[in-house]
Amino acid sequence: MEVSPNVRSRLRHFLTEYFSLSELKDLCFDLGVDYEMFPHQTKSDLSRELLAYFERTQNLSCLVAEMVKQRPEEELVTLLAELGSCTPRSKVQIVLPVDKLRNRKNLLSELAQVLGVAPDEVMLIATASGSVRLLVSLPADAAERLIALNPDHLGDAYEITSISAYESLPPEEQTAWREAALRGKPPTPFFGLSGLVLILAVVVVGALVVGVTMVTAAAIATPRVTVTNNCTDD
Repeated sequence: MEVSPNVRSRLRHFLTEYFSLSELKDLCFDLGVDYEMFPHQTKSDLSRELLAYFERTQNLSCLVAEMVKQRPEEELVTLLAELGSCTPRSKVQIVLPVDKLRNRKNLLSELAQVLGVAPDEVMLIATASGSVRLLVSLPADAAERLIALNPDHLGDAYEITSISAYESLPPEEQTAWREAALRGKPPTPFFGLSGLVLILAVVVVGALVVGVTMVTAAAIATPRVTVTNNCTDD
C-alpha cells in the first residue's frame, strides 16, 4: 500500500510527539533494526529515518503494529487495519567458540548466503564479549530456517557453538541484550558556522583570562623594594 503524504506526516508527528528518543531506540530494537544505521542527531531525525526505512522496505505496517503495542491510540489502530500485513523480523543469538571476531561483515555475508537472503537483510544488533556472542536480526522465515538448520559451521571459517531464538532466552539475558544494543555510541557533535564562531570566542576569552592571570601572579610574586633616605643635613 502506497502511503499518502498526509499519512506519512501524521505518523512522523506521532513518533516525534508521543515517543522519547530512548523509546524510539527501544522501538528499533523490538523491530529488529539497529538504530545506529539511521543517521540522526535529534528525535525528529530518527523518526524521519525510521519511517522512511520501513516505507522503503514495504513493511510500514510492522512499524505501526509496534507503535500500537506501546501507544494503542485509535488513529493508529485504524491505520494499521488499512495497511494490512507485514514481513516481521526476528532476533537470533549466535555463539562462537572464539575470543575475538575479526571480520563480522564476512560472517554476516556467510550467514546470508546459507539462508539465501540478501546481505542487507542480515543485521548485527549487538555483540557481547567472552566467547563471541552475536545478536542478529533476520526476516522471520529466515530466522526459523536458521534455527531448524542449527549449523555447526558457517562456511569454512566460522565454527558455531549454539544458535538460539531471542525469545527463548531467559529474561535476564534478553534484558542484557537490550541494554547492549541501546548503549550504542553518542551522536557526533555538529557545529555550524555560529558554533565555530562561539568556539573561537571562547578560546580567545580563555587566552585573555590566562594572560591576565599570569601577569597578576607575576606582579604579586615580584618582591617589593623600599628605599629609605637616611641622609640628614648637617
